[in-house]
Amino acid sequence: MSSQTILFLTVILLLAVIAYLLFKASLEKKNKELEVNQILKELDKKEMQCKTLFNNLSEFVFVIQDNKIIHANLKVMEQTGYNESLKGLELEELVHDEDISKLKLMLDSRLINELDNPKIQFRFKKSSGEFIWVEASAVHLLWDDKPSILMFLSDITNRRVTE
Repeated sequence: MSSQTILFLTVILLLAVIAYLLFKASLEKKNKELEVNQILKELDKKEMQCKTLFNNLSEFVFVIQDNKIIHANLKVMEQTGYNESLKGLELEELVHDEDISKLKLMLDSRLINELDNPKIQFRFKKSSGEFIWVEASAVHLLWDDKPSILMFLSDITNRRVTE
């Protein structure tokens, strides 16, 4: 076999190896893309499940950050007459003046993860200006890497009237 033939076969073999490596890299990239797409679909599915749970809870649910409401579930809006304008309000704006101090105490204790007095009762102002009695519990959480509070309120007006 001549040296030219050997050189030619070597070049062909190198090109074949390069083509194989490129093809393999392309397949790996497609597999990674498929894997990423699958993960994104799963995340979307989980997000929808969380939103469904959040919006269908029987309690009023708020996420409070920097003393402002950043999220509220649909139950809050349905039962109190508020809409999206609720976001950005300070929770204290929706609480009877006589109950603000105990609410602040609860919120402050939750921000530092103290769990004493797990529930409090206070008067919550509906969009009509009418007050209802609620029982509240809250937990500390990080939301977008910031200290926040997840608060649950149950309407106990009927119970308070009966008492």
